[in-house]
Order: sequence, then structure tokens, then C-alpha cells
Amino acid sequence: MNNENLPEVIKWEAPEFEYSYKGVGWYWTSILASIVLVLISIWQGNLLFIIFIIVAEILFVFWGREYPKTIQFTLNRKGISIGSLKEYAFEDFQGFHIKESESADELILKTKNRLHLYVKIVLPHSNREMVKQFISRHLPAMEYEESLHDHFSKLIGF
Repeated sequence: MNNENLPEVIKWEAPEFEYSYKGVGWYWTSILASIVLVLISIWQGNLLFIIFIIVAEILFVFWGREYPKTIQFTLNRKGISIGSLKEYAFEDFQGFHIKESESADELILKTKNRLHLYVKIVLPHSNREMVKQFISRHLPAMEYEESLHDHFSKLIGF
């Protein structure tokens, strides 16, 4: 598909994040790790860390049970809309990368914001080339190297 045949608007639906199944063992491992940390905190006499661990474990289990919502993404000449949640103009970004994987691709947009460096969007395989050509009219392609946070998130199933 060449640039003059590209549509003015590209829409697709995708989950808000790539879901990773978490079995009973995942929850037990999480709870046991928290118990070990609580016991170490008791031994150290650190009450504040005990409270932090308990709150963190509750959130960890709660977020682990969450299934992704399906969101409609819209790409137009101004930027990208993520459902009714957020709209970004192309001027908000420095570049883009499309990470290919077996289950679904991932559109990674590098922002100009120092606190929120990347916007990551699940991208169906069928839209990859069209989205790549469309975005390359507005943003330069860039290399993306997975961070320690990305590797750790995959390791623990998030």
C-alpha cells in the first residue's frame, strides 16, 4: 500500500493491554512472598513497611484479576485517540516503533513528556503495515529497547 492510497482515518479495536493468564500458583506465590516480606519487616520492627506490603499485595492481587477492556483506537491526521480516555496530537511525540510478536503487535510512541515516556497500544497484525505507513508520514521511526521494567512486568505476568 503506497502513501497516496492510505485512508484519512484508521480505526481498530484492541484490548487496553495484553492479558497474561494467572493461575492459582501465581496468587499463592504472590501471597507467600508478601508473608516473607512482612516477617522480615516484623523482625526489623518496621511497621510502616508492613502496612505498605499489605496494601501493595491487595492491589497486586486486585490488578492481577483484572481483564482488559476493549478500546477503540482512532488514528487521523491530527493524532491518535484512545477511546474516550485520551487524545494525543502527533506534536506530543518524538517517534514511534512497532514491536512485532506472535499474539499481537504493539505500537510504541515515545512522548516528549519526561514523566510518561511511552504510550503503548496493542495493534492487531492486520493493521500493522497500514498504521506504520500512516504514522511514518507524521513521526520518525525509532529503535525501542525494552527496559528493566518491561522485562520485570513480563516475568511477574503483568
